[in-house]
Amino acid sequence: MEKVIIENENGENQLELFLSNEEIKPFLDKAYSQAQKNLKIPGFRPGHIPINLIKNMYGKAIEADTNIEIVNDYFPRIATEENLILLGNPNLLDIQKTDEGIKYIIGYQTIPDFKIKDYKENLTVYEPVHIVTNEEIENRLDEMAYTLAERQSQDVIESYSYSVKFNITTQHHHEDEEEGNENESDEHTETNSDEIYLNAPGMDQEFKDAFLNRKKGEKFIYSPSNDPHHTFEIEITDITQIIPPAIDDEFARRVSQNKYDTLEELRNNIELELQDSWDDEAQNEMYDQLRERLIQDNWDLVVPEQLMEYAKQDFLKAIKKRYNIPETETSIDSKLLEYAGDAPKKIALWELLKSKLYKLESVEIEDSDIEVFIEKQKRYFQNLSTDAAMDLVKKNVELMERIKEQKLFEILLGYATTEEISFEDWAAKKEIQTQAQTMQNNTVESDATSVEASPDEEINDLQNDEERSED
Repeated sequence: MEKVIIENENGENQLELFLSNEEIKPFLDKAYSQAQKNLKIPGFRPGHIPINLIKNMYGKAIEADTNIEIVNDYFPRIATEENLILLGNPNLLDIQKTDEGIKYIIGYQTIPDFKIKDYKENLTVYEPVHIVTNEEIENRLDEMAYTLAERQSQDVIESYSYSVKFNITTQHHHEDEEEGNENESDEHTETNSDEIYLNAPGMDQEFKDAFLNRKKGEKFIYSPSNDPHHTFEIEITDITQIIPPAIDDEFARRVSQNKYDTLEELRNNIELELQDSWDDEAQNEMYDQLRERLIQDNWDLVVPEQLMEYAKQDFLKAIKKRYNIPETETSIDSKLLEYAGDAPKKIALWELLKSKLYKLESVEIEDSDIEVFIEKQKRYFQNLSTDAAMDLVKKNVELMERIKEQKLFEILLGYATTEEISFEDWAAKKEIQTQAQTMQNNTVESDATSVEASPDEEINDLQNDEERSED
């Protein structure tokens, strides 16, 4: 493959892509093989039509379609390699055949050049820090033991070492505090089924205490002391006693499939895994700070309208996935975009900034970068050889972009001054920042008396409205 990029200041560019006959052959072979399976010609059994006959009858059409497929295969990867942000789809302008292969002339439009504000000076980020505790290790061991535990059906819950299935009816109490309606209330209920393991880490103490000494089939009312707006009617439908194995060397061998001979080795591995997880979270938090700082510093950049449209569609796609809304459901798009606020602009602006930063920092993906990524995500590549995993990643545009962005963040962190902070203090600081931003953006009239529902509640209401209209 040979490529030549011809750039213009107005963003209307061309790519000259030359592929040898050997590189084109697999695409043509696949196309003719597919045609042989699907074509029906009188006198020939399906799948047994001579390829030469197919070439004579349909060769021009098949090769024309194959050229489009070739461009669609190569161009996205080249666009990623060259840090291109496209405005619209590329166009195949010309095809020039030679004895050695084919040159494809592809037209495409990108964002005109722009300047980014200095990002190497006065760049400070907080680095959340956490050291794994023995309690975390013990909790992970308990989780492993739970998966290997013996289970016995029981009629009474005698301790926390029980798994309980139950029906739960939630009673919502919303007092109407408007003038003249002090005695009125809005109550509604909803019923669901659930299952919990009482000894699970993080289980609310008051809630699990409510189950102790209860019997199968028993109904009771649970009223949380910290939540006066809800009561719960619970009916126990099934009780299972969980009898975990002893956590010892034999347990370590069993749970690790003989990878570790002793409990101490298993504990050390758990500690490393947990610490890696915390460190990854800390890294992501720092990346988020860098992204937000660069976006705010360059907020006045003009984002092309078409790029904003792409960003809006990306936002809608993400929010619909989050709330299990079909992508084809477009009737609430305008309402969702109202809740989006600055999110689409941030998405678009970050794409702009990345494209510029990739060039300024000469960010290129090397095989070593892909190897590091595969090692960190090795659980997803367990059944693949190194070469097969490398090939799979290289063909995936989204994964390649993820690796490239990670490399950019690592470069940017090199310019930053980091200040260590505990995860707890960092969470508190972020909450304060969020509240301050909310107050800054609050445009509610001073005489307003109603409280708007949260975006999550509004989105759920929108879905319910759509369902009712269909009924």
